[in-house]
Amino acid sequence: MNLPSSKTLRDHIKGTNRPSRVWQPPVDDDELLHGLVRPSGLIGPSLDAALQEYCLSLMFTPTIQEDLLRYIIPSCFELWQKCLFTGEHLYTSTLFHSALFARKLEIEDILKDSASHVRKFCSESLLLRLDRENTLRSLPGDAAPHITTSFWASYCCLWPDFRHMLNSWLCLRSPGSSISILRLLSLLIYEDTDHPLFPKRTESLSGGVPRLWSNAGTDDDTTPWLAINADIFIETFSIPTIQQTLERAATALRFHPEFDLAREVVEDSLIQHYVVLSRLNEFKHLVCSKAQYKYWTL
Repeated sequence: MNLPSSKTLRDHIKGTNRPSRVWQPPVDDDELLHGLVRPSGLIGPSLDAALQEYCLSLMFTPTIQEDLLRYIIPSCFELWQKCLFTGEHLYTSTLFHSALFARKLEIEDILKDSASHVRKFCSESLLLRLDRENTLRSLPGDAAPHITTSFWASYCCLWPDFRHMLNSWLCLRSPGSSISILRLLSLLIYEDTDHPLFPKRTESLSGGVPRLWSNAGTDDDTTPWLAINADIFIETFSIPTIQQTLERAATALRFHPEFDLAREVVEDSLIQHYVVLSRLNEFKHLVCSKAQYKYWTL
């Protein structure tokens, strides 16, 4: 699979020509919004700052300027994709997620048939990112597992077609997809204080175990998963299917340096079945809750 192109996304969105003027009100800096549509364009930190201003405006404006949205949103998804693969532009991506959560129905109405191309761009980008995982154990200071988990959790908050992405993921078409599915299911197996794949959370709040309900929006954004996506997850993963999936993933890594650690996760899933059962029972309640603070019982 090739990396989806934001240029192709722009080609699929109708009416992406540069607007002749900007009338959508800013939150802080009107000049930044106007800079987005100047023929000379913006690059680097100036583009980041302008897209942050746009995302804030998108969250709070009473009326969305439709031609401005269609023109700018491919650039937002381009930075979203860069953040997914490199961790760069994290704050801009965070604001963009919160804007998508806040105005999803209006944005889809403006994009109309093009909304399906947006979903395809996101799901293919996520699958390709999962394919590129190469290590099971996360190193201290490595934010990538948290970013990847929060991005696909955000997908589950936005679009009711998680089944297609999950089925493709479970094909285990690469070592990376096997590694990433082992990481995902490990979140149902281990207690947070004793997780072999993630370093303990530090006093500076770095590290720790990713949360399946932590979306990629701002810290106070508690947008829940769509109920249908939570149901798909629960239907897909019973205790027997979790163990079968882990076994398949570990077997696929038999010639990979991570094989021994993968086998450890498989064996621990059998020992920790009571934790897995408890978490499956709590799963939908937690991921579909709007509560600010959520924790597993075990």
